[in-house]
Amino acid sequence: SDPAHGAACTALFKLVPPMESPGGPGLVLVAVGLPGSGKSRFFNRFLQPAGAVRCSQDLLKRKEKVEDLVKETLAEGGIAYVDRTDYDAKQRQPWVRVAKKRGAPVVALRFPASKDICIARCTARSNHEGGLDGRDPGKVRMVVGMLSSRSKPVAAKEGFDRVVDVPDDDAAAQKLAEDVLKTTSSAPPPKKRPAADDSDSSEPEQDDSDDDDFAPAKKKGKARK
Repeated sequence: SDPAHGAACTALFKLVPPMESPGGPGLVLVAVGLPGSGKSRFFNRFLQPAGAVRCSQDLLKRKEKVEDLVKETLAEGGIAYVDRTDYDAKQRQPWVRVAKKRGAPVVALRFPASKDICIARCTARSNHEGGLDGRDPGKVRMVVGMLSSRSKPVAAKEGFDRVVDVPDDDAAAQKLAEDVLKTTSSAPPPKKRPAADDSDSSEPEQDDSDDDDFAPAKKKGKARK
């Protein structure tokens, strides 16, 4: 192991102590980037030492399970790291909604590595938990290319408290992690509902038909005359 990296992780852990449970609202960090852009690596090196919880669709397989883990983490006042591609506003919106409902700050972490770099990285790796690796280079090119074509920039109106780019340089990435973990919410605390009302009637229904990151794009049918 790298002694310098270990010392850096220890310093980061001391700087950002685990959030108290259940007093604090917690924190939601939403990764936005292609497969191979460094989302999981950033968590392992800079967020896990601070006690963050990785909410990964590669591991949990279903978006609903990812959302459940985010909610559980926030309920304990913890740091939830959403590790998905989250390529457009529709994919990112549930995490903002969950955070705002809890009164927790929510940050978008953009991983801007290019399509070609991500294809090369994915092809070079082996036994990836999501199955996107050198065992099937054709699948890597197809999936990364498809997600790249679908990717949309994070807009101010999406409701994130902060939107930041994650640098490739480890020293800069560590400083960013230290800064991001101090984020507080810019939104007012949520209003308390009566105990008997546990519904989400004020929230619009969500269309989760495109939840799977690898779902093929839908074809628009012609309108009937």
